[in-house]
Amino acid sequence: SVLFGYFLRRVDQRFQLERKFGTLDDSAAIDASTDSDTIARLERLFNAAESTTDEDEGASSSGQEQQQSGEREPVFRDAERKGSLKEYVEAFDQATLVETARILSIEAAALVERQTHALFGDVQELKKQMQSAVGDDAMSMEDVLQRVAAAVEQEKVETLTMTVGTQRRAILEAIAYGTFLRDIESHVDTEYHLLTPSGAGSPPPALEG
Repeated sequence: SVLFGYFLRRVDQRFQLERKFGTLDDSAAIDASTDSDTIARLERLFNAAESTTDEDEGASSSGQEQQQSGEREPVFRDAERKGSLKEYVEAFDQATLVETARILSIEAAALVERQTHALFGDVQELKKQMQSAVGDDAMSMEDVLQRVAAAVEQEKVETLTMTVGTQRRAILEAIAYGTFLRDIESHVDTEYHLLTPSGAGSPPPALEG
């Protein structure tokens, strides 16, 4: 989700730049987001996630439900308004998608790895636990899923249980982290030129699979 937020911000910056220089089709240049638009949308999404968390914990009231329904409407309106950005991304070829999705600096990649480690622990170690518990002789995907379920039940692998609302909020926070990470990376690179370019197509080590 962090990488998705980072990707969205890079695409949005590219979209605005092409719109500014008039290189977009008219149909794609109808709408463009600003920093304030991005922040406002994220805040509304966080509020919606917070309401869902309250419901999962059994603490919602009729007033909160009304607030939740009132907050969700602008989110859907924003999604409709941003249809041109969606079409812009859909027009990317494979090479453009790969280039746009990669993290541009080693420092940003390190921050993604550090954030992932802080939330979920050592990803490489977790992968080793799962591989050891599941094995490499599974005959089908159904067999793999059964082994994973058994490993979790027998506590052979570390697990984390979250409510639906907490999962949603974690995803949204990760997307926001990736979005603002790209903003900071762009600012530091422009003002100070201190960043180290990453290798093309190289993800953070913790996220390599």
